[in-house]
Amino acid sequence: MDMRIDQEAYQMGCRIEENFFPLIYGGAERRPGSYFVGESKDSSVKCRVVDFVFSVDQAYVLEFGNQYIRIFANNGRFVGKLLASTSAWVDATTYYAGDFVKTTEGDKIYRCLIGHIA
Repeated sequence: MDMRIDQEAYQMGCRIEENFFPLIYGGAERRPGSYFVGESKDSSVKCRVVDFVFSVDQAYVLEFGNQYIRIFANNGRFVGKLLASTSAWVDATTYYAGDFVKTTEGDKIYRCLIGHIA
């Protein structure tokens, strides 16, 4: 519709829509805001933040740092018992921020290092 000022739909359109979601049947809705939950564990070192959406009701934010993972859910840090044993976490592997590959499958999230993919 760009440059078609003779069309009626041109008067109701937009080229760039910032902080809005377009609705299927026309119109737009404001994007919900974000809020500050807390700083990373060590603000002097870079960390990686990844979203994990399990379902409409369950969504998490994972913070990956130097030899740690923190989980945020429900407006704060998740402080619950981990279901997996910690034996899988004993081997430290060096990595760089751009080396990760992420995929999700149902209730699982897989993270691999590019150099270690077989």
